[in-house]
Amino acid sequence: KLVDINYHLDGYYMLMNDIDAAEDTTEWLSLANYQQTRDTNGLKGFNGIFDGNGHTISNLTPVSKAGGSANNVAPFGTIMKGGIVRNLAFTGLTLNNTIAGGIANMNFGTIENCYVEATFTAFHGGAGNASGGIVGKNRGSVINCIAVVTAGTETNIANFGGVTGVNNAVENSDELKVVNSYSIGSVDIVASANAGSADNNF
Repeated sequence: KLVDINYHLDGYYMLMNDIDAAEDTTEWLSLANYQQTRDTNGLKGFNGIFDGNGHTISNLTPVSKAGGSANNVAPFGTIMKGGIVRNLAFTGLTLNNTIAGGIANMNFGTIENCYVEATFTAFHGGAGNASGGIVGKNRGSVINCIAVVTAGTETNIANFGGVTGVNNAVENSDELKVVNSYSIGSVDIVASANAGSADNNF
């Protein structure tokens, strides 16, 4: 199962077929949730390579921990500086509440060639919170990504971006960028705190 990635967060993984999460009653815990996971080597964020190989994961509603908590929800929790997620699509993705992202909550690494169709049902923005169609808080690179975003009626979009909610770094970094990416929906590509480069996006 994909959730077993949490035991080896620095591995190389390639998806070999499409997955319909509606056919699996197992709760999908966010992979590499920084606050909840720690693999056998002590890693808490994803530092490996996940290659979707052009496949799609559909009808997914991730939770941050067992029991259905909706805080910090995304297919991946945190992608670390050396981590790469690429060539992956999500359709019918449902994300609930505070901090959420179509691929990851927080990205220090690289998200490339990804496609997301997601509904954010009840995001409530506040200080420090951010959500985005691809990533909530980007501190790495987002390249060649598309997000089709639907915001629910209870969604506060103050810190909600079509591609990324926040695009900034703890320190100056040439790796901080959003390139050739766009969103379809009623929210800006980058919602706030854009301290990095954002080129050829629409």
